Amino acid sequence: MSSPLSAASSKRSQRLLALAAVIVGFVVVRGPVMLSAMGGQDEEWYAIPGLTVARTGVPSVPYSHATEKSSVFLGAERLLFAMPPATFYAQAPFFLVAPPTYGTARLASLAAGCVAIAVVFLLGRELFDDDWIGPGGAAIFSLSRLFYFPATFARPDMLCGMFGLLTILMLARWQRGNQTRHLLFAGVFLGLAGLSHPFAIVFAIQAGGWILWSTRGGMRKLVALLVLGGATAGTFLLWLPLIAMAPELFMAQFVSNIVSPAGP
Repeated sequence: MSSPLSAASSKRSQRLLALAAVIVGFVVVRGPVMLSAMGGQDEEWYAIPGLTVARTGVPSVPYSHATEKSSVFLGAERLLFAMPPATFYAQAPFFLVAPPTYGTARLASLAAGCVAIAVVFLLGRELFDDDWIGPGGAAIFSLSRLFYFPATFARPDMLCGMFGLLTILMLARWQRGNQTRHLLFAGVFLGLAGLSHPFAIVFAIQAGGWILWSTRGGMRKLVALLVLGGATAGTFLLWLPLIAMAPELFMAQFVSNIVSPAGP
């Protein structure tokens, strides 16, 4: 007769094997298409900066020579600020070891997608007292349209989504154990999400609402919000050294592409 400890270990192994099967299945099915498909969905702008980061240390689009002052790519041949840079730096290591193709740039999204599947698995274990909600949720997520395209294109969406899910996972662990380190990690991941794509604001609203809803006492809410906000801002400000290299290009590109279209 097996002991409770060995039975628990066996169940854990089964869950991990199920998670591995989901990830491997996704990579095997989508990997060949991802590596060979022609460029699309703005990849002519979002795949190249990873290559220039690998070669020069900064993101740019060398063949862009926009002259219209209202263009969001004005000066992009020097530095690209139309989108935050985390995705381009995530692509760079792959360009150091693989050919300069769209498929290589997409490997960063593929890797982020695999991590996101694992995070959904962990969220299932964290939020529900059930052995198979985690693997089941990860499997459903891996087949969803929300995941299917961002994880196979050289765009910022998947990296932002991965960091957003990590933010939610850390908040769930913070709520359970009330450990400040989990709140700090949540802020760091939220800042990294913001360095990937502006729609990280969605995760920021969720995180703030979560703290306000789950924390009792005005002072505790304030402290928790300050910890989360401080870690988020400190991480997001890692962009400042790059901005300081050409603040006029940042204003021309990021403000025109992201801030102005959003309205007041």
